Amino acid sequence: MKLSRFGARITGQSGISDLMDDLGDALANKPEMIMMGGGNPGHIPEVSKCFQRLLQDLANDAELAHSTVGVYDQPAGDQSFRQKLAAYLSGQLDQEIDASQIVVTNGTQTSLFMLFNLFAGPGEDNVNRKILLPMLPEYIGYADTGIDPALFHSLAPKVEPTSAHRFRYRPDFEELSTLDDIGAVCVSRPGNPTGNIISTPDLEELDEFAKSWGVPLIIDGAYGLPFPNLIYRDSKVYFSDNTILTLSLSKLGLPAVRTGIVVAPKAIAKRLATMNAIMSLAPASLGQALMSPLLEGGKLDALCAQHVRPHYLAKRDALLEAADRHFQAHGVDYEIHEPDGAMFLWIHFPSLRISSQALYEMLREREVLVVSGHYFFFGTSEPGLHSDRCIRVTYSQNSDKVLAGIEIIAKTVAEFA
Repeated sequence: MKLSRFGARITGQSGISDLMDDLGDALANKPEMIMMGGGNPGHIPEVSKCFQRLLQDLANDAELAHSTVGVYDQPAGDQSFRQKLAAYLSGQLDQEIDASQIVVTNGTQTSLFMLFNLFAGPGEDNVNRKILLPMLPEYIGYADTGIDPALFHSLAPKVEPTSAHRFRYRPDFEELSTLDDIGAVCVSRPGNPTGNIISTPDLEELDEFAKSWGVPLIIDGAYGLPFPNLIYRDSKVYFSDNTILTLSLSKLGLPAVRTGIVVAPKAIAKRLATMNAIMSLAPASLGQALMSPLLEGGKLDALCAQHVRPHYLAKRDALLEAADRHFQAHGVDYEIHEPDGAMFLWIHFPSLRISSQALYEMLREREVLVVSGHYFFFGTSEPGLHSDRCIRVTYSQNSDKVLAGIEIIAKTVAEFA
């Protein structure tokens, strides 16, 4: 078999494929495995019942059912859905959003693949531009999305202690001032893997850098505002005329419908719709059909505020308490990034004597699945010490198992610190 360079690279080993393979193997063959690795949303009964009712309503409406599964949407997504979403977002973003600024994709992973390759790589002017990730660690799923293999320029963060056993990452703006040949700037908010919510002043400063380079600021809001609102401290959605906001239905409880949303300037949205047509003909319709009734009358905001956010906040608080208790009981040297959002704890073990990958392998043998921190440091030759002494743990799954898992993690780290 003769492969292209891109074909060989994208079908080879990667962090995101390793993660998904491990999750699939554990689900299929290891029922006792404590799943603290992936980002699959938890089961929230009230949310499941809501979507069951919407599915039933859809199935009982012959015309709606046919338009949902029997007809291609426009490449940008269903016009009616985008109009309803534009009206909803206009209220959330405090500015007028038009349906022509919205493109529906087959998941945020697809959204970011298109955006990254739209703006980075060899340009028409022969300049090889990169996607700037201004604050590592960043989402594992970005790492291998580039058609060009060297797609990212990533910067190590500033590390700021906030209290006993807690810290926060911030962008190093002095480093940004030395850069050029940037095609776009991207941050996840809340951060994956850290749960960090980059502050509005820091976003504004990043946006100013982006404007000075003539490039957009991409905000990956898969866990954030305005939905699913996995935000645990005061924060507002950030959007400017230079911003591209990506959203997802996955963390609402619909990961399998593979629906991503991009809100962007009209010229960019038009290009993304063209890419959609080439790659997929049209985006899948089911997620749009299920979401559409929730966009009116405050239903979506109520679902998030009353059920989705409280569910994960309670799980976060329980895991934080257990982590502090078990780590301290076993004499573990540890720091946890301030978990302001999402569904993860990012834990740094300063005195760990083995690599984070070796720790991951040891924990897997003990039937606890986490993610090694080194996967989240890419696009740089100087990732810093945190890259090999951190793990990401997910608290979205069964609470009893997650709390048992953190005790196993504490005991295991104590053996190697």
